[in-house]
Amino acid sequence: MSEPPVKKPRHVKGGSFCSAGRCSNRSGHDLSSRVPGRSFLKFFRLPRDPEKKKSWVARMGRQLGWKPSTNARICSEHFHECDFVAEDVLTYNEAKTQGGIPLSQIRIRRKPDAIPFTDKVTGEYSDPLRIEGVPISRRSAMAARRLERTQVQEQDCQEQSSPTSSMVETQHDTSEDDGPSPEPAIEVDDNEMWEEFPDESETDSEISFGDRKQDSDEEFAPESEDHQSDENQEEEEPDVYCQADTAALNVDFIFVSLPLLLSLFKLCPDCRAGCHIVKVSFVGFATLIEYKCDGVDKHHNVWRSSPVINWKYVINIVIPAMSMMCGLGYSVLESFMMGLKIPYLSSTNFYLTLKKMFYPVLAERWISERDSCIKNLGADAELSGDGHYDSPGWSAKFCTYSLMDMKTGLIVDFFVGQRGMAKGDLEKSACQDVLINVKKVGLQIKNFVTDENTKIAKLCREKFTDMCHNYDVWHKARLIKKKLMKLCEKHSDLEPFVKKIVNHFWWAAKTCNEDGRVLVEKFHSCLLHLSNKHAWTQDPFQQLKEEIEASKPSKSKKNGNKSKCLPYFTKIRSCSHSASTRRRHLRGMKWLDVKSSSFLALFKYLTSTRLSNSIQMCRKFLHTGGLESYHNVRLKLLPKRSSYSLVRMITGSMLVALEVNHNLQAPRKKYWKWSKSQKKYVVKSRLLKKDFSFRKDLLVELLRKLKACTDFPNIKDLLNGHYIKQDIVPNIYGCEQPEEDPGQHQTRF
Repeated sequence: MSEPPVKKPRHVKGGSFCSAGRCSNRSGHDLSSRVPGRSFLKFFRLPRDPEKKKSWVARMGRQLGWKPSTNARICSEHFHECDFVAEDVLTYNEAKTQGGIPLSQIRIRRKPDAIPFTDKVTGEYSDPLRIEGVPISRRSAMAARRLERTQVQEQDCQEQSSPTSSMVETQHDTSEDDGPSPEPAIEVDDNEMWEEFPDESETDSEISFGDRKQDSDEEFAPESEDHQSDENQEEEEPDVYCQADTAALNVDFIFVSLPLLLSLFKLCPDCRAGCHIVKVSFVGFATLIEYKCDGVDKHHNVWRSSPVINWKYVINIVIPAMSMMCGLGYSVLESFMMGLKIPYLSSTNFYLTLKKMFYPVLAERWISERDSCIKNLGADAELSGDGHYDSPGWSAKFCTYSLMDMKTGLIVDFFVGQRGMAKGDLEKSACQDVLINVKKVGLQIKNFVTDENTKIAKLCREKFTDMCHNYDVWHKARLIKKKLMKLCEKHSDLEPFVKKIVNHFWWAAKTCNEDGRVLVEKFHSCLLHLSNKHAWTQDPFQQLKEEIEASKPSKSKKNGNKSKCLPYFTKIRSCSHSASTRRRHLRGMKWLDVKSSSFLALFKYLTSTRLSNSIQMCRKFLHTGGLESYHNVRLKLLPKRSSYSLVRMITGSMLVALEVNHNLQAPRKKYWKWSKSQKKYVVKSRLLKKDFSFRKDLLVELLRKLKACTDFPNIKDLLNGHYIKQDIVPNIYGCEQPEEDPGQHQTRF
C-alpha cells in the first residue's frame, strides 16, 4: 500500500505590504515583530484626515511627491510601544501564552495621536528598529552573501597580484614615458592638475579629502528595497549599467545634490572596484572630482560634470549665453546661485565669455538674416518705425529706433543711438541713421509710418523726399482722445461725445480712399452731426467763423479769404447714414447747441490748422501696432531698470529681433481682458507656444566654432560702420569725476 503524498506547506499569496521606505514586511509572510519584547505584527491604514495623513507621509521615508493609495498600509514595527492601547497589547500577549482565542481575531488599536517614527515626548524623528540595533530589512541575507563573495574575490586578487606587482608598476611607468596619457590632467600632481584652465582659475574652489585605507567591511553593499519581492528569491542580481539616451530624454543638464553625487564614488566608475575621493574642485559651473581606485591597478582619474571642448567647459559657455537669451543679467543669476549654494562664474569670466564668443556668433546670425530679409522685400516696401528709450526720454542714454515691415511683421533693421553721438534729438538722429543704412543696401521705401513726431516729419520732408511719410492712425486717435478729455474738465457736457468723435475719426481715415481733403471734411462733418444737421452747404459755419474772427485781437487776425477758413466743404455735403437710420436710431438723442460754450471750444480744437494738417497724414490708414508688441519683448530681454554698454545694447536688440521674427507664424489664442481705459472687456491675443529653435542654433554654432578651433571675430569689427559710426567719448556727462575721496564726503543728513 503506497504512502500518502506529503502535503507541501500552503503558500499564502497576497496580503498587506508595508509602505514605509526600506521596509519589506508582508502580512502573508512575516508574522512576528523584530522589535525586542513585541510579539505582534499588525498593519494599519493611513488616516483619512488630510493633515494627519500628510504628517504620516512625511515620516514614512518615501521619495518627495509620493502619494499613498487608498489601500496603503504601514506595519506596527514603525510605532513605539506607547503608541498602542495597553489593554489590547496585554490581551494579545495573554492569548499567545495561554492560548484560547486565535491571535488573528485579536485587534490591537493604535492611539489617535500616534505618528510613525515619532518620539511621543519630544515629537522628533525616532525609528524603533534603529534604537534597538535591528537590521532595517529582513531581506539582508543576499547583501551579506554578496559582501562575503566580494571579500573572497579581493583576497584572491591580492594573492595573484603580489608576485607581479613590480611588473605592473614597471609597465605603468613605461607607458608614461612612451606617449601621452589620454587624461593629461592626471599625469601631474595635485597642484599642477588644474593649470590646464588658467583663464578660469579665479573661480575655482575645492574640497580635499584625506587618503583613507580601503577596508572590506566598509564596502558598499546595497540592500534590497523591493517591497514586493519574494523572500525565497536570494540569488544575486547581476549588475546592469544602462546608458540612457539623452536625445530621447530631451535633457542635456540637470541639478544634482553634491552629497548624493559623492556617494556614487564608493565604487570606481571605471572598473567598479572600491575607490576613494581625493579632491573636489569647482571651475565656474563645472564640478571636478579627483578619485583614486583601490583595485588592482590603483589608477588615478578625474571625473568632470561637463564636456571639455578646446580646454573650455561647455557648461561655462552655455549658461552665460542662455542667460542672456532669456534676459537674465549676471546679478540675478548670481543671486539665484548664491541662494542655492551652487558654484558659478565670476562676473569677469561671465562677460568675457559673452564678449569674446557669443556676441560674434549672434551678430553674424543677425546680419545674415537682416540681409536676406531686405533682399526679399525688394522695391516699394512699407515700413513702420518707432523709437524706444532705455529710460525716460529726458534722462535716457540710448534710443533704439527699429524698422518693421508692415506686410510681414519682420524687423528689418534698427539703430542704437547713444547720447553724445549727435547733437539734438536722440530719436531723430537714430531714425536718420537707420534709414540711411537700409537705403545703402538698396531698399526702396514707398510708405514710412511713425507716430506724430514733428522733428521726424521735417527730416522726411527735407532729406527723404522719395518716400511718403505717414502718421500712425492709432497714435493720432489716442492724442485726439487725450485732448478731448482735457476739454471735458471745463465742459463736462462733452464727455458723452468723446468716444463717438474718436470712432468718427477712425471711420473717416478708413473710408477716405487715401484722399487727405476727404479725410478732413469727413472728420469736420461730426460738428454738424453733433448739432443735428445731416445735410449742409459749402460753408455751414460762416457766421460762427466770423464771430470767432471778430473776437480775436487785431494782430492775430488772418488777412486771407475768410470764407476759406476751416471747416469748408467741397466734396462732402451730407452724412453717410440714410434717412431711415436718422429716424430710427437718432431720434431722442441729445445734441449740442451751436451757441453753447462747449460747442465753441470743440469747434476751435477740431478746426485748428495744426490738427487739420496732421490728420491728413493718416490718410493711408496705417498703424505701428506690431512695433508695440516688439517693444514688449524688448522690455523682457532689455529691462529699463538695468544699465548696459553700447555693444550689449546692440547685441541685445539683435536677440530681440531674432525672437520676434521667429515667432510671427506661431499659433495664437484670443482671450478677454479688462481694459482700464475703455472700462470694458476687450479681445486680446497671445502666443500659445513660442519658437525658440534659434537659441539652440546659436549654441550649436558657438560650440562648433569652439570645437573647430576657429578664431572668433572681434565684435566691434562686425558692428563698426553700420551700427557704430563713430567712437564714443568715455565721458558723456560733460564734467569730470571729483578727485575727492567719496568716504570723506559729507551730506546734509
